[in-house]
Amino acid sequence: MADAGVRLSRELFLRSFLGGPAATNPWLLDRLTSILEERTVHAGEVLYREGDPADRLHFMANGRVRMSRGGLASYVYSGRWIVGGVDALAGRVRRRTAVTLADSALLTARSDDWFEVLEDTHETARDLIGLQMAMSAKFYERIAPSPYPEPAAPTPVPSRRLSLFDRLLVYFDGAIVRKAGVQTLSILAEASEEVRLAEGEELLAADASRDHVFIVAHGHVQTTQENPGMQGIFGRSSFLAGLSATSKGWSARAMAPSVVLALPIEEWFDAMTHFDLVRCVMAWSGLERERVVETLAERSTTELVLE
Repeated sequence: MADAGVRLSRELFLRSFLGGPAATNPWLLDRLTSILEERTVHAGEVLYREGDPADRLHFMANGRVRMSRGGLASYVYSGRWIVGGVDALAGRVRRRTAVTLADSALLTARSDDWFEVLEDTHETARDLIGLQMAMSAKFYERIAPSPYPEPAAPTPVPSRRLSLFDRLLVYFDGAIVRKAGVQTLSILAEASEEVRLAEGEELLAADASRDHVFIVAHGHVQTTQENPGMQGIFGRSSFLAGLSATSKGWSARAMAPSVVLALPIEEWFDAMTHFDLVRCVMAWSGLERERVVETLAERSTTELVLE
């Protein structure tokens, strides 16, 4: 009975993090519950230090954790967060030191075990990506009107149409999906259609249906969103509108002669059966949110608290 109570407690805990169909998938919940370990932490305890290997994920339902790094502003996670996930997804050592500020109970899991379970559930991974991208995209609003990274320098538009190899290079040259396998990137390249734009030509209206995601191959394309007001300029290998790529509400117009790849959204999500792509997109989402949070922390006059 005690074991049943522990599993139920862990399952309810997980449901609060997963959301959507994943939260009601009994096979997934059973697998994830089996790899979780309970950990009680006290105020002042170090979860991990900058430079440590990113070998565990920490799930916090109620608590406070300060994230610090030498030379950068610190910030605090308060409430329900997964602590340490971005490092693991990005395949890097710990970027910051995590110190608990209050006594609390955590659930932890080995990063490799967590990703192994997700790899076995393609549909769930796809659902989680959609949820994560939507949640991370909301962070853009907090540093409007210019929330996107600086674009790469524009590359000249070739006179000939892009070959399959050219389209493959567009995906490979960018940081977002570069670490996916050649087979996966080839699938994306084959499914992509070339669209050529003259300077000032509109690619997409704000109220147009979203049946493609767009990746810049050459030139520069500007996106504009009115509510909330945001603008961005996108260069080679970047997804237009960043994490909002599949959402309505933004328009796009070429700032110079440009070429973009139009990838059907269904093809984009169908390719998520390849877990190397899933992991790339989840890492991108987490890194974008981290970039926004660090920007907010540097701008804040007091220590930033994320709730």
